[in-house]
Amino acid sequence: MHLVRTALFAAGLAGAPTAVAAAEAPTLISHVAPFPAVPGDAAADARIRTAFDHASRNLQSAITACAQQAGTEGGKASWTRTIAVTMSGPTFFSVLAQDDSFCGGAYPDSETSAYVYDLATGSPVNWQRLLPPRFAATGEIVQGLGGSRLGLVHSAFMMSLYRSLYPARLPDIDPANRQDCLDSVEDGFTVWPDASRHALMIQPTAQDHATAACAVPVAVPVATLREIGRTDARLLDALQADH
Repeated sequence: MHLVRTALFAAGLAGAPTAVAAAEAPTLISHVAPFPAVPGDAAADARIRTAFDHASRNLQSAITACAQQAGTEGGKASWTRTIAVTMSGPTFFSVLAQDDSFCGGAYPDSETSAYVYDLATGSPVNWQRLLPPRFAATGEIVQGLGGSRLGLVHSAFMMSLYRSLYPARLPDIDPANRQDCLDSVEDGFTVWPDASRHALMIQPTAQDHATAACAVPVAVPVATLREIGRTDARLLDALQADH
């Protein structure tokens, strides 16, 4: 299954991907980038560090379980994680984690998780408070591939907006199949801020393997958010600012 999830993280990116050793899983090939270090002595920083440590332990448990599952099937397991910072303050910090794993079975798994924290409190952002009601109608907490609890946003309005912003061409899809691809996309979105694009990114959450390439992220510009109205001013300012 191809999955995309949302949650929240903070701080500066720390180093290149490193190998993760699984002591009781000799069948595992793993290359996992670490979560960012969280500097600072404020209570918010400590809260984020605690969340960071918890997520790291969850990830290691998931990797070990992956190797054990593959071992029962007589195969080799693999797990790769990359990390990208999409906003580094001063109001929000956003980190994308891309996991690609194979734990036996017919297909590999893939998941993009967006970790987004409010740097004033150290808490994960609540998109239902930052976005207008029709944009983030309902929220859902799910367990991600790496074992962390992650938040999703559901909204008929967001689905309509996604369809209107869907790219004319997709890198892995024949143009003749674009409409079929778009029609396959399901409600339920990962949301994160992107400082370099001055936009709010939205991406469908879960697709089967046949349609995974259809679930591409799209950028919602600040101008569109202002036109929609009722978006939190702190989010608009953070997206508009030069970082």
